[in-house]
Amino acid sequence: MTTDRDKPAFEPVLLDLSHDDDYTVLIHALEEYEGAMQNDADDERYRDAQGQTAVIPSQESEYQALADRARDLRLEIERQIDANGDARSGARG
Repeated sequence: MTTDRDKPAFEPVLLDLSHDDDYTVLIHALEEYEGAMQNDADDERYRDAQGQTAVIPSQESEYQALADRARDLRLEIERQIDANGDARSGARG
C-alpha cells in the first residue's frame, strides 16, 4: 500500500527554456542558492566547532542537504541540455 509519504511532493514538470537567457538564469540562480546554502552550512559547522549550538540547534545538515540538492539539480539540467544539444546535432547529420 502506498501512502502520501511515498509520493513526491510535486509532479515532475517540463520547463520551457526556449528563450536565449532561460538556461543562464536558471543555472545562475541554482548556483547562487547552492553557494548561499553552502555558506550557511559552513557557518553552522563553525558554530558547532565553537560550541555555540547549545542554545540553538545546528542546522548544518539541513543547509548542506539543500546545497547538495541545488548542485544535483543544476548538474541534471546541464546533463539534459547537453544531451538535447547532442541529439539535435545528430539529427541534423
